[in-house]
Amino acid sequence: MVDILTQKFNYASIVLYRNYSRLDEKQYSSNSFNNSIDELDCDDERPLSLLGGTGLINPPVGRVVTLPAKFSKKDTMFFYDNSEVQERIQLNYAYVGKNHLTTFDTTKDRHIKNYYNNPFCELSVNTIERSIRRHEDKITLKVYRHTKFRRFNSKYFRKTTTVLSVTFNTKTGNFTTLSMNLSPKVKSKRFRTNNFFELETILKNGGILDFRSYIEKESKVYKQYKQIFNNEDFFSKVNIEFNLNQRKLDTI
Repeated sequence: MVDILTQKFNYASIVLYRNYSRLDEKQYSSNSFNNSIDELDCDDERPLSLLGGTGLINPPVGRVVTLPAKFSKKDTMFFYDNSEVQERIQLNYAYVGKNHLTTFDTTKDRHIKNYYNNPFCELSVNTIERSIRRHEDKITLKVYRHTKFRRFNSKYFRKTTTVLSVTFNTKTGNFTTLSMNLSPKVKSKRFRTNNFFELETILKNGGILDFRSYIEKESKVYKQYKQIFNNEDFFSKVNIEFNLNQRKLDTI
């Protein structure tokens, strides 16, 4: 197996809720959301919940949750509510960024470690990879995405994996496509041979060539992400391997 090109990016997405009430917000009713929020700087060493306000106008302010009742011995949540009348709890965001984004993306281990087991944090750890590999007469183009996600108040992570790939046999001219989705609720693998409809679906529409951006342009890691997933480099390697003599493949 020869690795022609591999583009790989690891990052985490954090949504943090406050686990406290600020004194200057006591004037507001407990059943209404606050407009004051906390800012996070990518290079700041302090926890998100200790950072200063952004001064944004009408930013997103949070969500309302109800704690689950505990019916079994399995301890999967940090907090439970076994009262007869379950209380609805207001949670305010601890971070709101540019364009009112409430998700903070980071590649820094210290951010991930700080909030890995925080019950007031929703955390997803993501790996995205796009590759070109050759094995004898076969060339494989593949996109791989793996996510570990933990919701608010949950102790454990759930995993999802998505794979899109197409393998061309340069000797016979045949090709095989693969579309795979693995999650706690869905497990599917679909192989097709010489199916041009499936080939177009996998290559385009956010697939291997028409690569969909998984990260918002306002994200602090977007520039780094785009540098790694450089379409010009990827198309150039495909042109060389298949001897297409084309400058770009985005018109296919």
